[in-house]
Amino acid sequence: MIVPDITDPSFGWKSCSQFFPQPPSEWRRWLLDPRSLTQILVRHSQGDFAVKLVEESWWQGKSPYLSRLLGDRLSSQRMWSRKVVLQGKGIPWVIAHTLVPQESLRGKLAQVKKLETKPLGAFLFSHSNLCRGKLDIVSTAAGWGRCSLFLLDWQPILVAEFFLPALISRNAKPFSNTLSNAQ
Repeated sequence: MIVPDITDPSFGWKSCSQFFPQPPSEWRRWLLDPRSLTQILVRHSQGDFAVKLVEESWWQGKSPYLSRLLGDRLSSQRMWSRKVVLQGKGIPWVIAHTLVPQESLRGKLAQVKKLETKPLGAFLFSHSNLCRGKLDIVSTAAGWGRCSLFLLDWQPILVAEFFLPALISRNAKPFSNTLSNAQ
């Protein structure tokens, strides 16, 4: 499975308020929910949740989007890139791409390089000092995606999650219950 790249210039990431037309309501719930996506997917899959590691490697390049979010100094650093597929009941529901500036890997975020098939969300949301900053969205050929800038001990990490149609089309009602009942 090909995992989209956060830095793809064709995406044109925008805040939800700038996006026109607005995403359909069934997508908007997923895109704008501030809680741990991992926790919601684990609950909905009744524990039959898995992370499939697609690729981990160093990445370095130029991206206007990264420069806008991180500033020129951080965006020009090498970054740890992690691409995964989040599966529920054996079905791919979300594909995700994470970028961590090399400078951020000196603190708690160094653990990201050791996650392998463990969910990033469980690691991030286990820290009480995690801050979620700017959230952008994008429409893709397969559905919708969101990109969040998180800060852990003031160190940035970018997480893009691309929601696949199976997440919405399969058992849509239980998904809405999961979203409204998850804590």
